[in-house]
Amino acid sequence: METDLATLLAQAETMSAMLQEHFWLITGVSIFASLPSILVLFSKRVSGGAKLLWFLLTGTFSWLAYIPFLFLFRNGRNDQRDSLK
Repeated sequence: METDLATLLAQAETMSAMLQEHFWLITGVSIFASLPSILVLFSKRVSGGAKLLWFLLTGTFSWLAYIPFLFLFRNGRNDQRDSLK
């Protein structure tokens, strides 16, 4: 009976270590995936409805939407506004 308890304790310790390792992996991946949305949210390159649109796009497609955002608004100004002047 004592060996069963020792085995269970050893297995529980191993599972705890695995869960802790995976917790940090999941946390890191989540932060990395949400970073584009946070960067768009605090960006001064766009405002209003365009910011909401890009926030939703980067929230859905993460880095795939953030790269076009950087190219379209590279100088911190909206190209559409410049073309109206």
